[in-house]
Parts: sequence; C-alpha cells; structure tokens
Amino acid sequence: MDLETRRREGPLSPADVMTTLIDGIRSEKIGPILPQLWGEAVVQPDILAIVSGVFVQLRATIQEAVAE
Repeated sequence: MDLETRRREGPLSPADVMTTLIDGIRSEKIGPILPQLWGEAVVQPDILAIVSGVFVQLRATIQEAVAE
C-alpha cells in the first residue's frame, strides 16, 4: 500500500521503490520474524510454498514499479 500511495505522486526511481518497500516491511509486525520464515522455508515445504508465493508477488510489484 505504501508503494501504491507513493506511485500516485509520479514515477519512482528504483532506489525509491526499494526504500519504500523496505520501510514498509520494517513497519510491519511480521518484519522481525522474516529471517526465521526464510530459514524454515528451506526445510518445510508448506512454508516454502507460502514464501515463494510472496516473493513472486514482490518481484512482480518491483518490476511494475521500476518499469514506469
């Protein structure tokens, strides 16, 4: 949502895209456990599926924002 709000102001540089996404992740309560989820994805197929889906969506979001 933060990225979409900032994009309404006009195209963002790649650095602005990444800064906005990272700041958004840091502000979420789940942020501190992301490294643990990443580690669990290596050994837990069900968590891997969830994490992979999130990263596919994140990649698409970044590609779209940078393409502008």
